[in-house]
Amino acid sequence: AGEARQLRSALAEVAGGRSATYVVVLRERADLTAAAVATDRIARGRLVYQALKAIADSSQRPLLEILRAEAALGRVQRFRSFFSVNAIAVTSNETTLRRLASLPQVEQIFEAPALSVPQPMAGTAQARVQAVEWNVAKVRAPEVWARGFTGQGIVIASLDTGVEYTHPALVDHYRGALGGGAFDHNYNWWDATASCPSPAVPCDDNQHGTHTTGTMAGGDGGANQMGVAPGANINP
Repeated sequence: AGEARQLRSALAEVAGGRSATYVVVLRERADLTAAAVATDRIARGRLVYQALKAIADSSQRPLLEILRAEAALGRVQRFRSFFSVNAIAVTSNETTLRRLASLPQVEQIFEAPALSVPQPMAGTAQARVQAVEWNVAKVRAPEVWARGFTGQGIVIASLDTGVEYTHPALVDHYRGALGGGAFDHNYNWWDATASCPSPAVPCDDNQHGTHTTGTMAGGDGGANQMGVAPGANINP
């Protein structure tokens, strides 16, 4: 009954010559028995991937051929295959939707959910914060600090948009800082996206990485404590 309602909802979207985006779920499922008994985590992940991909490739092939033909006739705007759930996302008109729904290998069709980013809640503007930041206090980090654990002796890696390593809240935490304004970036920095003017020197072209790294281990040595592990070093 639920599957029938979902199909009716998708059909209602394409009524009157309109196009809609929907998800076609196939019946065939992968046998993950071999993966379930594998003791090695990497091997288990590989077995799961291979099983899911093989089933998707074989069972979706006839539908993908239909979709290519329908696209050539202008009935399909786009489609995308997924292997983890053995499904295909399709944007088409009613003719194509009904053709796919009639296929015996199709388990269900439902309208693709529309998602949106919620608007941020209004906050209270603060010109300056000189205390433990609210999020750090929320995870009760100060209680851990009081027991002598601040992240000392630990190096935290960050994979983000980079880092402004000379930022006052980060410069003393950067593993490549030698003191006195000198730095050694070798093995302390990697430009994964080749977005820095000089790949050998850290940068942040978005400031998001600087923000998240600060949340990890930032601190200016004063009362403004924004990092959860202020005693740790960072290796962006």
